[in-house]
This record gives sequence, structure tokens and C-alpha cells, in this order.
Amino acid sequence: MIRFVSAGIGGALGMRKRPDGVSRKDTAYLAFGKAMANWALLELFHWFQRVTFLKLPQARRVFYANKNFAARAEMLREVLPESGLEAPEVAVIEAVVKRAAGFCTFRNSLAHGEVTFEGIVDPRYEYEEALARGYAVADIETAANQFLALAEISRQAHAIATDDGAALILQDYLDGHRPSLETLLQRVLALPKNLP
Repeated sequence: MIRFVSAGIGGALGMRKRPDGVSRKDTAYLAFGKAMANWALLELFHWFQRVTFLKLPQARRVFYANKNFAARAEMLREVLPESGLEAPEVAVIEAVVKRAAGFCTFRNSLAHGEVTFEGIVDPRYEYEEALARGYAVADIETAANQFLALAEISRQAHAIATDDGAALILQDYLDGHRPSLETLLQRVLALPKNLP
């Protein structure tokens, strides 16, 4: 069960509005949507294609033949030792996959959980049990930000590893410098291992 709980006091999320007029219920759905959209950016397909050296259509068919993240991540981990890639790149890929796997439980509970809102509890469940399994909107927003941070690091590392000129030019423009794979690895390792 995904039970959106507000960080504030009182009432159902749908009953109160923020100062900007957006309902707390809509705020919860916005956080949920952002988290799911940011998870989609974290997809590991681009790394799979790189380590297998398959053409794009073939790599896509093979990678997406597995229907869940865990199976795709395991497939990537299995082919990585035979890829011939240099150690810094392999280390970044392994770290990205490991962090994403740590985030996956939270993502799955969002994607597959039953949604209820504070003050609206299914009578079949004890209130305390539902409350204990709820997520504050702030937790979902934090998850969305962590998903995006990991996705951006992964994309930067892929652009550097593949010498993707357009992506690198954009990144250089945004940051003013190009980070090394070692720096990006440290950024991955600085992210939390799990989410709430």
C-alpha cells in the first residue's frame, strides 16, 4: 500500500491546499509522477548496448526481452566482465547498477502499491499498519531527486566513455568542466544505498 502522508498536521491530503493553491493530493501525485519519470531516465539500456557491442535494434530487443529491472541489471552484470572495457568505466557501470538496484525496492513499492491518502484508510487494514507503511510526500520527492541524480551521473559517464561529442559539449557548457570517470564514480558512491 502506498499511503501518502503529509508532513504537516491535520486532514486528508485532498482536503487542504498549499499556499500556491495546489491541493496536497495533487502535490502527492506530482511527486509520484516525478519519481516514476526520473526512474525511466535511469534505464541501463545504453550501457548494455555498449558492453555487448550489439547494433541498436538487436540490443534493444535482447535487453527489453526481460520485463523487470532486476533481470536486466543481472544481464548487464553478467556480460560486463567480457566487455573488454577499461577498469574506470567498468567501476562506474557496476556502481550505477548497484545503486539503482538499491533504489529499486522503493521504486517498485511506488509502481505496484495501493494508493491511499492520509485520512482515507481501507477499513480492512488496521490504521497503525497502514500508517507504518506510508510514505511522506517528502520521501517520494527525495527518491525522485536521487533517481535523477543517478541517471544524470550515468549519462555523463556514458557520454565520456563513448566520447559522445554532443553530450559532452552540453555537459561542459552546463558545468564548465568535464568530470573524470573517477569523479563520477565518487558521486555515485556518495548517493544513499537505499531509500526510505
